[in-house]
Amino acid sequence: MTVPTSADIAEEQAFCRDIRKLSPKEDSMNILSGTLPKWITAGILPAAVFLIPTNAVFTAQLQLFFAITIFFICMLAFELLPTLAAAVILSSMYIISGLVPEAVALKPWTNTVLFMAVCAMYPRLFVCIDRYILMMPGWQAYVQAANYLLQDQLMFGSAYPLHDQKFVRDFYLQAGFRQEVLPKVLYDNAARFLGLEAGYPGVTLYDTFK
Repeated sequence: MTVPTSADIAEEQAFCRDIRKLSPKEDSMNILSGTLPKWITAGILPAAVFLIPTNAVFTAQLQLFFAITIFFICMLAFELLPTLAAAVILSSMYIISGLVPEAVALKPWTNTVLFMAVCAMYPRLFVCIDRYILMMPGWQAYVQAANYLLQDQLMFGSAYPLHDQKFVRDFYLQAGFRQEVLPKVLYDNAARFLGLEAGYPGVTLYDTFK
């Protein structure tokens, strides 16, 4: 039988202290104390909207709309919820409150919102919007997304043979893409997707098909 030395006892005590630091209960308390002021602010700001008197211009319906929207903005600004979850809650609150019909609240999810949310969650996902940019309403939102958050994920699509390729190319050139983003949309992103550029540090969707 080995008698533990004072060094062994000190090491065991230090280990126990480290284990207590990793306690889920203590961890959750730290997280709560860090986010509690943010949750309080996210509750107070929308509530303050209801202190503004309503009138013929600032109606009760508009008041409710501002309260819900401000709450949603707080969720994003304070990072209290994932972007996708906050967007789902916003649409649901608009429907539950009766501010807009279901078709209006859920319409963005059929195009730009869903597109941007999914691409933001999966950086290696490449998207070619092709004929959509020419024929469907809301195409400007795709251009704005490509100009900022999704500039490395959106690719040019000619929509051939539905459209003349020169017409489509000219449309892209005049669609509002930033000058530094346009080469990515017209060539660089597709080249990475097809594995035509050496040295790309990540794994693209193309690699999964090999």
